[in-house]
Amino acid sequence: MKSSILSRLVDVICGLLAYVGARFIWSRKDVFENLAWELLTFAAIYLLLQAIFRGWKLARAGKRAP
Repeated sequence: MKSSILSRLVDVICGLLAYVGARFIWSRKDVFENLAWELLTFAAIYLLLQAIFRGWKLARAGKRAP
């Protein structure tokens, strides 16, 4: 249960950071003018953050293994 809650928390944090990042990059324009680019930026940031967090977890687990 603990890992499930922690995993969901990481998903939410990655989503929030990706949203803030995408809005920060594209906020100078009208909301719907660059919607496709904003969604693409959101997806790219989200996937990058997920890879970093998941990779960090796997690297820490690998260090503990004999």
